[in-house]
Amino acid sequence: MLDTWHRLERVIKWTGLSVNSFALNIGLKRSENLYQIKRGNNGISRDLANLITTKYPTVSKGWLLTGEGDMFIESQPATVPEAVSYTHLRAHETLLNLV
Repeated sequence: MLDTWHRLERVIKWTGLSVNSFALNIGLKRSENLYQIKRGNNGISRDLANLITTKYPTVSKGWLLTGEGDMFIESQPATVPEAVSYTHLRAHETLLNLV
């Protein structure tokens, strides 16, 4: 069974995002909470699991919290919803301001 950080890391890698981009993508203002999990200082809270599974509904909340069962609710992992990086958003915003 994967430990807490490895479960979270698996989801982050599945999305193709960096830890910082993932944090912003699920609605966290900073990635510090995720790094605290990596250091072993925190576990995955229900609130964090809710943020992740709201953004990525095919990820199993039970698996995130306990490590039991499969990572995905469905038998086939769904494609990752298109995530837009913060850098991409800033570049787009800059382009809009130039027009």
